[in-house]
Amino acid sequence: MLKYDADYVAELVNELSRLVESSSDDLGNDLPLPEPIINIDINRVKEAFGLIEKNPFFGLVSITGGPDATPQVDMAIKKTIKPLHQALSGTDTYLLAGGLGGLGRSICELLVKNGARHIAFLSRTGTSSEASQRFFKDLCDKGIDARVYKADLCDAEALTKVIKEEICQEMPPIKGVFQCAATIKDSIFSNMTYSDWTEAIRPKTVGSDNLVRAISANSEDPFFIFLASSAGVIGNRGQANYAAGNCFEDALALNLRLEGKHAVSIDLGPVLGAGMLADDEEILDILRASGFYGIRHEDFLTLITHAITAEISPGTPMPGRVIMGIGSGGLVRQNQPADPYWSRTALYSYLNLVDTSNPDLKVVDASNDFDLKSLLSCCSSTDVAAEIVTTGLSLMLAKAMNMLPEEIDTGKPPNVYGVDSLVAVGVRNWVVTNCGVEVSVFEVLSERTVAELAREIARRGGFGDEDK
Repeated sequence: MLKYDADYVAELVNELSRLVESSSDDLGNDLPLPEPIINIDINRVKEAFGLIEKNPFFGLVSITGGPDATPQVDMAIKKTIKPLHQALSGTDTYLLAGGLGGLGRSICELLVKNGARHIAFLSRTGTSSEASQRFFKDLCDKGIDARVYKADLCDAEALTKVIKEEICQEMPPIKGVFQCAATIKDSIFSNMTYSDWTEAIRPKTVGSDNLVRAISANSEDPFFIFLASSAGVIGNRGQANYAAGNCFEDALALNLRLEGKHAVSIDLGPVLGAGMLADDEEILDILRASGFYGIRHEDFLTLITHAITAEISPGTPMPGRVIMGIGSGGLVRQNQPADPYWSRTALYSYLNLVDTSNPDLKVVDASNDFDLKSLLSCCSSTDVAAEIVTTGLSLMLAKAMNMLPEEIDTGKPPNVYGVDSLVAVGVRNWVVTNCGVEVSVFEVLSERTVAELAREIARRGGFGDEDK
């Protein structure tokens, strides 16, 4: 106020001085004095806040109450999210296809905990593993009507027969379906066989479609929840078959929504503590290096809960497709994964701005402290350039393999550290991006050491060559 209206401040000061001088004999006449302390019982807490709102600067309101008090407070939002136990039925059946795996067992436990009493499992192999046998026995010991039916989702005739003549005859009506089946056959697309392609894509495409048709024909409006993958969103390296299958599940769920049915496709990243990646640290490291982010098991269950209740907040319906486990621009900058290749495409230019303070699309990585392009452009010799590239390669490989940079021995080839064809693709792209030099996957996977590979990159790029 002094800066923008000094005259008005002077007027206020003069007025205050006048009031103080005229009130020296009787302060109660002109100056407002604080009200006395008002004691209010806790049962009248609403009235107490009303007094504070009416006169917030003077007086003191004291609220008192004992253990027997029963204060009544109006609810700010009267409409609440439907609890899961209200959305489930103890007299209907919930079917899990491929549900004897880690995530399927977690879903089953969530259903049972919230009142479900009839669970049907569809599986090609049944309770073949020791873990699935223990889990199934534990369900039965708890008094749950759990049954396992052998069926191949991709065999429409056999699947329909099992559902119509066995499940629907032996168990209560099917209320909900969870499609958890998946087969992984990873390979670079150029090396992928047709058998690998069909083995991974069919359970997600043919299998999911057969399941929906068979269940819809023999049940009255059940809900469908598909466990898909965020690999279908970004096109994960080496998973063209798996990614295509998950894209189909996304489309199938949205199509069911257009028909007015309850369906949700959940595109998951790596779920920590459960599922096919729970004990595979090597694959988790590769996914982290590519910019995927782990999903806590409890968050996965929360998402399943919302998918079943069909709402994410009061009055906000659950969308037909939810994507998890893909890093925003802010997360990529914060965690600096080795090669978040998908974030460099125009498709994700907006996602790269999410959670960031600076409105640019540059992905911050180790190049902030180690700017390869700048160093290579001014190096004095090929030997110096080779040392720079060697350092850069060591940093990249360390991040990709979840190791410390000092653990990388540049006198050994990359394959010594577990670099496979998928990681080699990332190394190749890193070299192109940072050095402008083309190298093949086979060169990365050869017996050439990290230092030798770096020297070859420096030579091809002409770095430090005065005659360049």
